[in-house]
Order: sequence, then structure tokens, then C-alpha cells
Amino acid sequence: MKNNDFKAHTAGFRGMDGYFNDAGKYGYWWTSTEFCRLNAWYHGLTKESAMVNRNFDSKICGFSVRCVKD
Repeated sequence: MKNNDFKAHTAGFRGMDGYFNDAGKYGYWWTSTEFCRLNAWYHGLTKESAMVNRNFDSKICGFSVRCVKD
């Protein structure tokens, strides 16, 4: 694997109702950027597409995080 390759597990997310959804189908990762006081930006992807989506959602939702070492 090259240093710039990115591997991701489609772990789904925990919704505001506390239930887990989309495991094995979609992956969602928080960014470090707030959209507003209650929401933050995230990136999402699916197993079927190489396209990465960007959107925002409530900080109450449970998305994955990715740690990057400088």
C-alpha cells in the first residue's frame, strides 16, 4: 500500500435517535470544521462509488473520525 492510499470501512452512523444505520453500506467521517454551533461538516462515501460527498449534520450524530499524523 502506498502512503497516499486511503482505506475505509463503511461503518455507517449513529443517528440522533441513538440507533445505528447503514453499516457495511455507507461511511461517514467528521471533518474538523464546524458549519455552525450545532452542526459540523462531514465526508461520506459508499462501497459502490469512488465519489466522496460533503455535507453537514447535527453534532449529536455519531460519525467516524480519522486521525492523521503530521
